[in-house]
Amino acid sequence: MRTSSTRDTHRNAVGGVCINDASHEECSAQCAWIDPGVESLETENANTVDEITMCQAAVYIEDAVHYRSVFHRASYRMIRLYSFYYSPFWQWTIGAAIAVIHLLAFIEYPSSSLSATADISSPSYNLTRQRNQVPCWVPSFLEFVCLAVFFVDAVFKSVLLQSEQDVLKQPWLVAYFVIVSLSATMSLAFVFSGCGGFFHVHRALRPFFLVQNSSMMKKTIKCLHRTVPQVLTVLILIAVYLLIFTLIAMCIVQPIDLALDRANDTDGGDAAPDKADNKTAIVSISSEFSSFPQSLFNMLVLLTTANNPDITVRSYNFNRLYSLFFMAYLFIGLFCFMNMLTAVFYNQFRGYLTGAMQTRLFRRRLGVLAAFQVLHCCGGPQQRPMCEHQDVRTVPLACVVALLNKLRLPDWRLAILRENFAGHGPLLCFDDFKRGFAALDFPRTKSVPRMKQLSWPPAKLLQRIVVHKYFSWFSIFICAANTVGIAVSMHLAFDPVATRFDRFQAEHQVMIANYAFVVFYTVEHLLLLWALGWPYFSRQREHTFYGVCTLLLLGLSAAYLVLHRANFNTEGESPALRLLMRLANIIISLRVLRIVPRLKSTKIVWDSMRDILANLRFFLGVLAVAYYVFAVIGLQLFSGLITLEALANQTACDSYAHLDYASLHFNDFAAAIVVLWDLMIVNNWHVIANAFATAAGQAARIYFVIWWLVSAIIIMNTFTALILDIYFLRLSTKTTSPNPATPAFVQFDDFAQVFREHLVEPDYHQLMLAARHIRWLAPESAASATAAEAEAIDDEVA
Repeated sequence: MRTSSTRDTHRNAVGGVCINDASHEECSAQCAWIDPGVESLETENANTVDEITMCQAAVYIEDAVHYRSVFHRASYRMIRLYSFYYSPFWQWTIGAAIAVIHLLAFIEYPSSSLSATADISSPSYNLTRQRNQVPCWVPSFLEFVCLAVFFVDAVFKSVLLQSEQDVLKQPWLVAYFVIVSLSATMSLAFVFSGCGGFFHVHRALRPFFLVQNSSMMKKTIKCLHRTVPQVLTVLILIAVYLLIFTLIAMCIVQPIDLALDRANDTDGGDAAPDKADNKTAIVSISSEFSSFPQSLFNMLVLLTTANNPDITVRSYNFNRLYSLFFMAYLFIGLFCFMNMLTAVFYNQFRGYLTGAMQTRLFRRRLGVLAAFQVLHCCGGPQQRPMCEHQDVRTVPLACVVALLNKLRLPDWRLAILRENFAGHGPLLCFDDFKRGFAALDFPRTKSVPRMKQLSWPPAKLLQRIVVHKYFSWFSIFICAANTVGIAVSMHLAFDPVATRFDRFQAEHQVMIANYAFVVFYTVEHLLLLWALGWPYFSRQREHTFYGVCTLLLLGLSAAYLVLHRANFNTEGESPALRLLMRLANIIISLRVLRIVPRLKSTKIVWDSMRDILANLRFFLGVLAVAYYVFAVIGLQLFSGLITLEALANQTACDSYAHLDYASLHFNDFAAAIVVLWDLMIVNNWHVIANAFATAAGQAARIYFVIWWLVSAIIIMNTFTALILDIYFLRLSTKTTSPNPATPAFVQFDDFAQVFREHLVEPDYHQLMLAARHIRWLAPESAASATAAEAEAIDDEVA
């Protein structure tokens, strides 16, 4: 039977531990508040309780690894539920539900039938939309399944909070319940209404499920929310500037028009025809500024240079002085205000994003401290002497080793953690404990094997030649010559004078010439594989990628030779042979990329682009959210407005029919995404806006202007700020191997590591103050803090 002190020790291990400097008896008295499920555990053996303690500490360490909040329940049952919630099975289930509910937009009405082309003038477009209709109950059933998964997920999150009162303090969780309930209600109303004639507001809320499941996306949106007020001052200044220049444009055009009208009334005789011509010219100019809304929109479009010089050249043709007005307008707006807006975004957003990374670091350190506080009761009262420099106790090294065996981390991380704790004594204070888990902050460093050593002198000489940089440059030169030959042949093959068979023969001759280059590429990679050895060759991504390209070229060349022999006696060209030739030319063109990492000036840009693609997935998620919301709203507002009848009535030179824009519409979700992309690029976006304004009313321009502000101004400037930040970081950071005898390269697998030089280590007292709010570490009597302290900690860890 256990003694009373031992029972108190295990009660502290399960229900919480004291975080202040007190004796063992005081600590046991303070930790009397425990989970109700702990009373039943007092009859179990000590090994079971130590197992629960290890599970608690492992959960806190995993929270630190993934930057999760430690303010959750940590009883025996809640640990099992918490482990299931973050298990691969449930996380994959949530991810699948998020993907399915967003992909429903491609099969829901009016996108229930997709064709190969989006051109409404194509016969296949209308035929496909008439035949391929997805039944209404299919997307509705899938949506209800996804909403059921989201409801269970919300229940899990609410149950895992420290108390029931904390649910109302979580705005994201409250919104989760509200949006799930609203979506289910509106889906039922849509089904009962006969799957038609219903405004689907809830579809625009679906991206919320994606955002709430990603902490980095929530932080990004929070950063944008805090940045927008700072940017709003510049936007107001731009609006005032736009208003003033619009009024000036209307004033300097219309009075001239009136003056010429009077001149035409007073003059007569032979001068009348010339005056009539001048009046026609002025009317053409003033038609761009016929009303204030039209003038304001045209000046806004001119600020984006989408209608330049179309709107300016008409005035310039009448009088040279008009060019001064438009040059001043574009210089101030385009080169001053827009660049200032980018600078403001960079200054504001970079600071907020660094603050978000600082909060993630605070969460990691708090998780490590929570695990330390759980473990310090593991070894009994005789193994808890005070640390010399910190106001906390120590933990036995045996408990740390057992903790490492419990962690669900990659093998390379566990190996580094075991190595960090291998040289310590039997007891560790918090400084040693935190220093050991500091390996979580560093990126993954992979050791590159050495090249194999050769003893035969001729073989060593050949190895030195193959691995020399001049051999690599010679290979690049051969590939560049091959690419130039392909470009020349493609130019000759597309000669409009040549017949279709002559073009095929020209491409065929290039394919025959490619055989010599393919043989060279094969020999080159075989020599590299022999000289470097398979371990070294396979660890280099460049060699692996171009080795795969060489294998594909060999396969395409063999297939081309077989098909050509089979079709040798046939007249005309073979579509299969043409396809093989084009694929081979594309793969050969990709080999020119070998020159990029070998130039110092381009290597930094290349590394920056790799970091952007690897670590900015959350930003692309925010961009996808914006596209999804505006595409759904566009479907509700403009679906079916662009038709063949509407295009037939358009005869202007800049109309939809004249520019062949029949595929740019909101008749289905996929087409809406393309339209939004074209609007974000802003080239000729006024043509699209004017077409829908003609069909739906002048108020439709508000939708397109708002999308321009969100996409081209806010999101793209934010993206530019992030690219600048990462590029400057790459420019100032040089990664070196800690051991010169073992070459290594760094792989950034965490976005926070990009900002690691800008982060400040959290203060120990701040961590201790935050730990007092973890109810599973401290009793309620010890968790009391002032209102100001509590508010500061809540802001810090939110």
